[in-house]
Amino acid sequence: MCSRRTRTAVWKIPDSFRAIQTRKNASVPAIAAQIGDPFGIEIRNYWRICVTNVQRLGRDVALPFIRAYQCARAFEGNGTLLEEVGKQLTQLDLGIGKLELRSVETFDPDFGPRQESYLCTQHKMVGHEDYCFLPLEWESEGSINLVAFLLKMIPALSEGGLCVLDEMDADIHPLVIPNLLDQFLSAHRNPKNAQLLCSCHSAPVLNHLDKYQILLTEKDSEGRTHVWRLDDMPKVRVDDNYYAKYMAGTYGGNPEHIRNSSGMIMPGADRTTILVVGEGDTECAFLRHLKSLEEHRGSRSISIRSARFGRRKRVMSTAR
Repeated sequence: MCSRRTRTAVWKIPDSFRAIQTRKNASVPAIAAQIGDPFGIEIRNYWRICVTNVQRLGRDVALPFIRAYQCARAFEGNGTLLEEVGKQLTQLDLGIGKLELRSVETFDPDFGPRQESYLCTQHKMVGHEDYCFLPLEWESEGSINLVAFLLKMIPALSEGGLCVLDEMDADIHPLVIPNLLDQFLSAHRNPKNAQLLCSCHSAPVLNHLDKYQILLTEKDSEGRTHVWRLDDMPKVRVDDNYYAKYMAGTYGGNPEHIRNSSGMIMPGADRTTILVVGEGDTECAFLRHLKSLEEHRGSRSISIRSARFGRRKRVMSTAR
């Protein structure tokens, strides 16, 4: 969930609201809008603007050439949107120099000759000063998905409202995702306070967000999905490394008993013990300080034992 905190407003409920028999499935803003309250109307109109890639059966997973065709149809008669999407593709350094909408004459058995629109991407030819154009459906899945996402995001940023994107990181390079999030966090790019609600499996994105912008989900043993906001959890600090602590299993919301490809130990897996031996009070004080920092962050991965042998002290630390 990505948005900017801009202002806090106090809404005085109109007296006429109390005289209305409200339905159990109706919200307060909806009822207020029905009786003509200006603030209720403003809230209703804001949430009416919603763009999404989610359909009744889930995320739109049409074949690449179908998605490319859908994008071309959406750009018809909207040169400003086409120019903005092409500009962002160029800035993201995907090797695309320009996005262009072209038309070709086709023959329909039922309707005869007709003009069909299709999108082309401009590329520099190797060893030449000329450029070539490729149909969008010949691009990678990631490039097609990025065009489709920008097609949803840019109108939301200019008009306000809600943009809902399922699996925002699907086939897209993880370094591109922060750029997309920044657009919703920028007062210049998001003047009407549009909100982005997205699902994502790219864990490094966690360090690009504040804790009040992060929602975690987890299924229990009975298959029920639980959702909670990170800032609702105790002892989560604003300066925490959210990615590292999530990967370590501190927050939950990840599969148990799994060791990932980098060798990081997930919750439920065997623990690795590291023995640290120091010969003086300085090492002992350092390890105690390290332990206090870990405990302050909600982790108990370090334990310390000490033993004196004559004038020397051995400091042992075990870490998971």
